[in-house]
Parts: sequence; C-alpha cells; structure tokens
Amino acid sequence: MPTTRAVARKPRARVRAVRRIIWKVVLLVGRLRAFFTSERDNHSAEMLEQPVDRTAAATGLSRSTVIRIANGEYADTRPLSGKRERLVSKRRVPASGLSRVRETVHTQYVYKTVPTLDSTLALLKEGAGEGDDLSDYKWSRSTLHRGMMDLGFNFTRGPNQYDVAREKQSIVKQREKFIKKMREYRADERTIFYTDETWANKNMTPGRIWTDKLSRARINVPSGKGAQIIITHVGSRKTGLVPGTSLVFKGKKKTGDYHGEMNSAVWLKWPQDRVLHEIGGGVLVVDRAPYHMKLTEESRPANSSM
Repeated sequence: MPTTRAVARKPRARVRAVRRIIWKVVLLVGRLRAFFTSERDNHSAEMLEQPVDRTAAATGLSRSTVIRIANGEYADTRPLSGKRERLVSKRRVPASGLSRVRETVHTQYVYKTVPTLDSTLALLKEGAGEGDDLSDYKWSRSTLHRGMMDLGFNFTRGPNQYDVAREKQSIVKQREKFIKKMREYRADERTIFYTDETWANKNMTPGRIWTDKLSRARINVPSGKGAQIIITHVGSRKTGLVPGTSLVFKGKKKTGDYHGEMNSAVWLKWPQDRVLHEIGGGVLVVDRAPYHMKLTEESRPANSSM
C-alpha cells in the first residue's frame, strides 16, 4: 500500500484574480495604443533619445508629472493598508445647511406628511428652516441625499408606537426607577427571579432532525397542531428554574397565541399559591402584561371606566 507521500496529489487549481480597471487606466491604455499605432503607420519612431518626452507624448501626461513618477514621489501617497483609494466627493454643505435639513424633515412629520427627497428639496428651495438667517446655498437632489446620510437619516422603517411610547417622559422615569431599584437589590445580594409565559402544541416536533429522507426517520405524530399547552415558570441566574413553581394547563382556544388564554384571576393566584413561599427573600420581576395587573377599589382611578 503506498504511503501518504507516494500518493500523487492533484494540482491546485489556479484562480486568476480579475481586477476592476478604473476609467483613467482605460484612457491611458487607449492613448498608448494610439501612439504606437501612429508610429507603425508612419514607419518612424520619434524621440528615442528623449524617454521623458516620449513617455509624456504617449500617455498624455505633462513632462513634470512623468519626472515625479519616475523619482518615486507618488509612492508615498498610497495608503498604509495597500488597498485602492476611494474617490470621496467633497461635501460642501455648511453646518447651517445641515441643521436646516433636519429641521425641515422634522417639520413635515409635525404636519403629518411623509418626507421625501423631492418634498424636502422643494421646502428647502422655498426657504424652510432658515429663520432669520437667509442662506444662498444652492441645493440639488444628490447634495440633499448626501447631507441626509451625513445627518444619520436612512430610508427604512420608522419608529412604531412602541418605540415612541418608550421615549415618553413618564416611561423614562419608570425605567430609571426600575434600574435604580434593581441595583439596590443586587447591592444587598438579593436573588433576582424572573417569570414569563410560553406555549407548546401537542403535536409539536423539532424543526430540524437527523434524517436520511426515509419515512422511518421521523416521529409519527398526527397531522395538525393539536391542543395548546400554556406554560408559566420562575427562575433566576443563580438557581435556574425553581422546582415546584410551574403552572401548566391546557388552552381552550384553537387559534391565537397564549396571551388570549391568560387572565388576571388565573395568573395572580399562581404566585400566591406556588411562587412567593419558594423564593423566600428574593425579588420577583414581572413585566407589564395586562393579566399581570388588576385594578382594585383602592387602585382604581376616579375617572376610570374599568
């Protein structure tokens, strides 16, 4: 049996790197070809004793540029990474102009109109966002596009009602109060417990399995999703899931998610019966799902219709 060294190896396939030729190189090659074609047609080669002048005539560059390239003065202009330099257009939009763009976009939202490049450009040309300082800056659609990108605008999905609600002053204060409380609990070395709900269908199986595409390589379950099971549990980073605190019951609805199966009467009874005496002096963190809260006579606002 031949050894590993004796086995002939397949030659490695060579892959030619195709480089993208920039337009300036294309022009330069065209000039060189035209120069050499002219010499061939005229049966004469001029300036053989003058290589600098001959190179300048062939490439269309100036004589001084050819000398600087020959002396290596252009070598230091390459980036340290060795990658090709990108041609970056000069942004001539002043800071005052950029502030006008942001103000003009936000003003359109105030009047419940969807800003576009064309609508924003029209308002800028009419003098929107200038105030008392009149500007003679000439806007174009491409310049406006670059300016909006510089300001951080992107043409994508905007914030929804939940994003806006999270930035309300009242919600921000509640979030700050929550973070402050959590830091105090952790400083006191109290265990933080979290609770959440999920669901599972009776006929649910893993989405990915080891299979050879034969009918035997599968779990034989009835078609359809089957009954829905609602699962609620409590756990922490230190202890994991707390034994004996789970709440599992069969849902009644055939469609919809588990939120429709929960109600405050079922959920509020669960921590009192199974959770609070198991976590001891720990802290239970609960989200603001509707069934996690219930108005009582003491907490009901005067103008509430609930």
